Amino acid sequence: MKILFICTHNRCRSILSEAIVNHLSNQKLIARSAGSQPTGVVHPLSLKYLEEAGINTKGLQSQSWDCRPPHQRDNSKLEFSINS
Repeated sequence: MKILFICTHNRCRSILSEAIVNHLSNQKLIARSAGSQPTGVVHPLSLKYLEEAGINTKGLQSQSWDCRPPHQRDNSKLEFSINS
């Protein structure tokens, strides 16, 4: 099942959600994240905490939902909006 986490800046919460779900799901879930106004940079503390927990950070990036490759668009089974 594919899951998309959406956050305004795609810098912290959605990135953390993507990484944690992918780590815990044993490849049964495929999580991605995107933002409406991405900063283009993942928050350094997000990367630090994930790495400290033993969670892979390779490939994590702050990106716009408009910039996702065509094969990742409109085919998520679940979409979560994570905003404060």
